[in-house]
Amino acid sequence: LLYFIFQLLYLNQTDKSWYFDLGFMDERTGFDIRNFWPYESDLTASRWRYYTIGIISAARVVIVSIFLCTIIGIFVGVFRLSRNTLLSKLSEAYVELFRNMPLLVQLFFWYTAVLLAMPRLDEAIDLWGWIYISNRAVVLPRIVIDSMLLLVLAIIQIVGTRLYTRYLDRDGVDDSPEGLRKRAVLWAVALIVFGTMLKFALSLERPELVKPNPIAWGTWHYEGGMPLTLQFLGIMIGLTIYTSVQVAEIVRGSI
Repeated sequence: LLYFIFQLLYLNQTDKSWYFDLGFMDERTGFDIRNFWPYESDLTASRWRYYTIGIISAARVVIVSIFLCTIIGIFVGVFRLSRNTLLSKLSEAYVELFRNMPLLVQLFFWYTAVLLAMPRLDEAIDLWGWIYISNRAVVLPRIVIDSMLLLVLAIIQIVGTRLYTRYLDRDGVDDSPEGLRKRAVLWAVALIVFGTMLKFALSLERPELVKPNPIAWGTWHYEGGMPLTLQFLGIMIGLTIYTSVQVAEIVRGSI
């Protein structure tokens, strides 16, 4: 909208035909965005492609940050009301520190002072061969769907069990010893079946550090797994912490 407004203001002074469009968005960008999740781009992609990537990037980091900041904020807000002086003061210091620090400063701090200071790729922190942490990326195991049918059936099975228990409770919950025992057996069987189906429907792909040329610079890379870039992690951590203090104050005030 701003683009159209300013273009009209400019064309009104230079071109009375007022011709304007978004044709420039079909042009090639001439640069690449190197990110592995969940999109790909190349030098031939149009500006529309990168506009879409921007929307996806913003949405995914916001969704993750909302989930994490809600959990952290609830705990910090409750801890501030604790009778434990140490816990209460630590929570208060957390809120006062990050609430009064501008978000942009926090984003630069987490990215430059923390993430970029992590070990190099050849000295990456290896957690049991499943997680690698370095100043290039944090690589996690990737969930691979081996059977979509089994995954759908597992979800249907657990949802069906929940609906069946609600049907049994239509006239009230049977809290007798026999009723509770039947409920426990029903859910135990349902969870065992659910876990078994997930075992065959999903698998974890372990990341592997590949060294095609150990003495050449820039040839090491990861195969498999799900890399999280430092840029994504920096924004996610900054947004999560900055917003969690707002959630903490809302929770504390509400209580």
